[in-house]
Amino acid sequence: YTGGPAGACPPGFSPASASLGICSITQTYYTSIKIMAATSSLAIANGVLTGSSLEPRSHLSMQIKDVNGLNVGAPILTDADGTGDVSFAFAGNAFENGPGHDAVASVVITVTDAGFGAGLGSFTVTVAATNGAACYSLSGVCNVAEVITTTVLPGNIELFANDAIVDIAGGVDLSTIDIQEPDTWYPTSEPGAISQVLIGDMRGSNSGFVVTATASDLVGGAQASNLILASDVFVDDSIVCDVYADAGEGNDPLGDIAGGVGQAPADNAGASALADGSQELCTVAPNATGRAAGMFTIDASLIVAGRPTTAADDYTGTLTITITGN
Repeated sequence: YTGGPAGACPPGFSPASASLGICSITQTYYTSIKIMAATSSLAIANGVLTGSSLEPRSHLSMQIKDVNGLNVGAPILTDADGTGDVSFAFAGNAFENGPGHDAVASVVITVTDAGFGAGLGSFTVTVAATNGAACYSLSGVCNVAEVITTTVLPGNIELFANDAIVDIAGGVDLSTIDIQEPDTWYPTSEPGAISQVLIGDMRGSNSGFVVTATASDLVGGAQASNLILASDVFVDDSIVCDVYADAGEGNDPLGDIAGGVGQAPADNAGASALADGSQELCTVAPNATGRAAGMFTIDASLIVAGRPTTAADDYTGTLTITITGN
């Protein structure tokens, strides 16, 4: 503006050059151009409801309502920025059940004054709340995640053999001994299979276990002084420790499974690991994921060695199988 008397400017103007009688005024105008997404979106976290693609520079009101349509607290007011982003801050427990109101059912967002002269309007955000678990959706469809908690109590570690009889039908034949051939001085029986052993580790500890075996001396039936010492009773080298085939779907055992190592009596006469209980039949250790549990089986056979001094008799003894949790 020019031409005014020196030092005098109309209301709202300020002197730019008093000597020249120049006054100036600064005004800001917003264009009516706006870029919006096809749909608005809302999200809520840490006590703040945020939205995008709303009416730019509009004045907004957020009102929480309970399942009966009654207001919960006073409206929360805020403005959208120039790109249509908005945020409402509220108390962290605003959506929980509380004194004076029932469970929250909805949040109503109202445009109280459109920045570009658009018609006023409001929309409702569906809320499914159960003491803090909430879902917010402009479509009105909500899926609320529930946390499932339960306790699994530890079980036992079990060992089972069906008929628990090892029948070594092909016994020791002393007639094979040749006094001139030392290799024949320790005649051995054919392998006799033990009853399949079932193992169940239901402790829930994932620590694994080891299965060992111990043999007693074998005692003659006709005369108790007739003995085959435990050191001459061997586990054949065909030990198989494996998963229980009939465990059922979803019950596949877990862990690193290893069968023990048997012995050859001809090379170890009088030195069986069954005598001192150091004979291992199976070990299960945690696998790469740290898991070890379930049901397993052990299949093994025994061999009995005789000597030139062994008496002819029917012998009976005990094989004790022990499972020890790690």
